[in-house]
Amino acid sequence: MDVRLPGMLFAMVARPPFENSRLVSYDEDATRKIPGVVDVVKFARGVAVVARNTHAARLGQTALNATWDNGAASTASTEAFMGQFKEAARRDGLVVEERGSVSVNMKNAARTLTREYEFPFLAHAPMEPMNSTVYFDGTTAEIWGGMQMPTNDHQAAAEIFGIPMNRIKIHVTYAGGSFGRRASKVSDYTVEACQLAKVVRKPLKVVWSREDDMRGGSYRPMNYHRLTLGLDSKGQLIAWEHHVVGQSIVNGSPFEAMMVSKGVEELVVEGLKETPYPLTNFRLQQTRVDTPMSTLWWRSVGHSHSAYVMETVIDELAEAGRQDPLEFRRTLLKASPKHIAVLDLLKKETGWGSRKPPRGRAWGLAIHGSFQSVVGHIAEVSIEGGFPRVHRVWSAAHVGHVINPDGVATQIEGAVIFELSAILQSQIEVKEGRVLQGNFNDYPVVRIQDAPHVSVHLVDTDEAPTGVGEPGVPPVGPAVANAVYRLTGKRVRVLPFSKGMKA
Repeated sequence: MDVRLPGMLFAMVARPPFENSRLVSYDEDATRKIPGVVDVVKFARGVAVVARNTHAARLGQTALNATWDNGAASTASTEAFMGQFKEAARRDGLVVEERGSVSVNMKNAARTLTREYEFPFLAHAPMEPMNSTVYFDGTTAEIWGGMQMPTNDHQAAAEIFGIPMNRIKIHVTYAGGSFGRRASKVSDYTVEACQLAKVVRKPLKVVWSREDDMRGGSYRPMNYHRLTLGLDSKGQLIAWEHHVVGQSIVNGSPFEAMMVSKGVEELVVEGLKETPYPLTNFRLQQTRVDTPMSTLWWRSVGHSHSAYVMETVIDELAEAGRQDPLEFRRTLLKASPKHIAVLDLLKKETGWGSRKPPRGRAWGLAIHGSFQSVVGHIAEVSIEGGFPRVHRVWSAAHVGHVINPDGVATQIEGAVIFELSAILQSQIEVKEGRVLQGNFNDYPVVRIQDAPHVSVHLVDTDEAPTGVGEPGVPPVGPAVANAVYRLTGKRVRVLPFSKGMKA
């Protein structure tokens, strides 16, 4: 965002609400009357206002008063999307994994439990909204941007400008966290800036407002999980049937060929297919359902919802078998030294089993492996005004040999705050073809006064270093949910909590 070049112009864009929306009208005359506005450019991705500063560009973007025909998406709503997902879950999906004799054991079960989980669309909401600076002089180009996959952006730019990649210089700038947003599968914000720079032929910075990105960016897909569990007369699990319905992340992108095999998209079911829990009779199905919404990987990707389901169900099974949640997991995960090390470290640091949380509070536990690492959290939670308040989180992590302990701790601390924001109140809703959320007033994140104390503890090991940036996210939600159950007797299966606590 801080890149400045001599003679640079600034642009902001009125974009279509959905990919197939059609531009109906815009007020070019009113926009050109705004001081500082240099040009109005209609191009492939919408209508751009080119100005001498971002303030004039933003005023011009508003003055455009662009209207769109959303076609079939004009009545789109997240409520309708979820209805489609639930309907799809009643039909057979694509079998991803099957072990044992699920059907036979389910028929012989003393009782069966059906559990349904709903997860909303989520925005990445990075502190620095999308932006890209491009200068194309007709024969060569330079691009400045905080790109996570610059090779993709480089290739896309070469195609737009019609010149070889070796005549385009890419400057990958330092940028704050984007949680997956800057790893655009279609290089959207870079492509847009290049298309405009090809017209303007001057140094050009294209800036997205917070509302632009929250309403026209790409989202963590909405997902629905339906499970049927078969238990014997002693409350022991004898069958697990699991169906995940969600929108594809890579459909129609260059990554589809690499990440979809025989119809199975691993990003939708990761954290389930390779679960370390010894589920002898287990069947996992996947159904992909399209919506008009644009999707993208979001910090921890499929693990962001699969861990929540797995760890709240495992907690429920521990209760059904009248076993301690930590010891229950320890028994099930005895074949995984990483998980055992994390559980033992959490027990040591919290005194789990030997001491109790303060009056009016409860502890919830969750553990999950992703990106070759294992992270566990114990959350200390109370209920204030009918809503969870997280006071403290103990985190233990097996991330291999640690080179920079402060860096690891920072990533896990950030993961806790990031995921707490997502599970407690954040959601992207669509009603009558319009995204309702636009900024932090209606897409709230955890504020300083609500942030818990986070203590991070690392397993001492000489194993090779593994992932750190994402593995801290998945176990946060279920740890809080399991604590909430101990306080209220309610299992929260509809997220965010602001919605699920009322369901």
